[in-house]
Amino acid sequence: PTVMIFTQPMNLKPWAKFYKQGCHGVTPMSRMVPSQSLDPRIKNRSRLPYTLAEMQAKLVDPEAQSVILDLDGHVAENKGGNIFAVSKGVLRTPTTVNCLAGISRATALELAQQLGIPTQETVLQPYDLATADEMFFTSTPYCIMPSTKFNGHAVGDGQVGPVTKRLLAAWSDLVGLDIVAQAEAQIN
Repeated sequence: PTVMIFTQPMNLKPWAKFYKQGCHGVTPMSRMVPSQSLDPRIKNRSRLPYTLAEMQAKLVDPEAQSVILDLDGHVAENKGGNIFAVSKGVLRTPTTVNCLAGISRATALELAQQLGIPTQETVLQPYDLATADEMFFTSTPYCIMPSTKFNGHAVGDGQVGPVTKRLLAAWSDLVGLDIVAQAEAQIN
């Protein structure tokens, strides 16, 4: 195996405000590279399709996070992370048929299990995000990024939801560091 280590201070400033107000998830025109072409379980460094999708989402909202669909129109993932929705108390995320089985994704699912939050790995449509009670993204730099808006419409009541807050608090406990405070400290 090859081990590569890259060290650099992590800039959390672009995401800090989203922990409390939530970000805007936007569906770009570009689609995921089909799993028949590149297995989504492979985290490769050729991120051009993801970057193009992210650029398209940012044409709608410069601070948006992309919600990339697969060729069949199912929710897949985002440029650098996974997508979750909470509906009627159930935490739902796409199966790994069309998205990366990310470590942050797995951590969110494990924390949910520990907290007694039901989970479901399933096929999600954009409609499922639009009608969800809560939505968030997971990725290494920010762990959990709440999303309170999807394609211009409020997710749930437009506030960061209770399940998202519980998972974020549990993640902070897991790593022994207040994730939100760490990000906010960079903007003060």
